[in-house]
Amino acid sequence: IQNMCPATKKYIDEIYIDKNSNLHVATDNITEQNVISRAKRVLALNNQNKNPNYLIIFPDVKSIYSALLTELAPQPLSVANPEDDEHERQSYRLPQNNRENAEKGLTKPEE
Repeated sequence: IQNMCPATKKYIDEIYIDKNSNLHVATDNITEQNVISRAKRVLALNNQNKNPNYLIIFPDVKSIYSALLTELAPQPLSVANPEDDEHERQSYRLPQNNRENAEKGLTKPEE
């Protein structure tokens, strides 16, 4: 638990295989719940810790967590560069009315 650190699915390549038995490592539900509860308790102690010289968890989980949040944050949409050629800019423009839609073959013209 002292070496735990935050991770996302992106950083988990495969299930853990024991190198001696060549079998995947699994735990029962009781052990899983014990580990989760103890990890939460240690993480809470770590977050309350004001002394940077006193390490409860060895990795810097706060900075790793912040970096993962930044990585998971939605990226802003890019705006078309005004220096792009006119054809490329036109391809991003949505039709404005039914007549224009009909001219482009998107809908039937109004009768």
